[in-house]
Amino acid sequence: ISQCDSAAAFAREVKDAAQIIEQDETEQNWDKIGRELQRVAALFRGGAYEFEVEVVAAIRPLTIPIVNAMKSERSRLSFEAIELVSTLAGLGRAYEPLLRNFFSTLLELCTRTSKILVARAQAAVMRTIEETRLAAVVPHLRDATKDKSQSLRTVASTAILRVLNILSRAELNSKAADIEEIIKNTGRDSNPAVRQISRQVFEAYQLLFPERVDAYVTLLRFNLRLTRHPASLLH
Repeated sequence: ISQCDSAAAFAREVKDAAQIIEQDETEQNWDKIGRELQRVAALFRGGAYEFEVEVVAAIRPLTIPIVNAMKSERSRLSFEAIELVSTLAGLGRAYEPLLRNFFSTLLELCTRTSKILVARAQAAVMRTIEETRLAAVVPHLRDATKDKSQSLRTVASTAILRVLNILSRAELNSKAADIEEIIKNTGRDSNPAVRQISRQVFEAYQLLFPERVDAYVTLLRFNLRLTRHPASLLH
C-alpha cells in the first residue's frame, strides 16, 4: 500500500505511471508495466479510493492498455492487471464508467485454457459484482451464458446467482427480461452443473419477481412445444 492523501497526488502518480503502462508490451518492458499496474493499485488502496470521480477520470484513458495487459500471454502481467481491475471495484457504484470494458474482458478471460487464469478472472468477476452492486453486469452475463465456452457459461451462471442474491428487486427491475433469458439459456445447457445452478437462479428469480413467474413459465412451455411440435401450433 502506498499512501495517497489527495486526488491531485493520485492524478500525478497515474500520469507518471502511464508513461510505462501505455507502452506496447515487449520482452524488455512487460515487467515494468506490471510494476506500474501494482503501483496504481497500491495508491488506490492507500487512500485514493476516497476520490471516486478523480480516480475514474485518471483510469479511463488507460482502459485500452490495462485491457491489453489483462489479455497478455505473460501470466504475471495478466494477473497484475486483473488485480488492479479487481481492486478498482472498491469504487462501488462509481465504477460504472469502467465496467463495460473491464468486466467484459474478465469474462473473456474465463474462456482461456489456464485453470489458474480462469480462477483469477472468476474471483475478479465476483468481487466486481459484490463491491459495485451494479445491475449493468446482467447483460454481460446474459451474453456469456450463450457462449460456446463451458467454463465461461459456468462462471456466468454462478455470477448471476450471486447478483440475484445480493441486489434488490428495485436494483434489478429493469433487468428482469435479461434474467429470464439467462434462466432459459442455462436451463437447457449441456453441462449438468450449469443446469443445477439454473434451478437456484430460478428460485431466486421467483422470490424477486413473483408476479412475472406465471407468464414467464407459460412462455417457456409454449416455446418448448413450438420447438418440439411446430406444426401443431399453427392451427
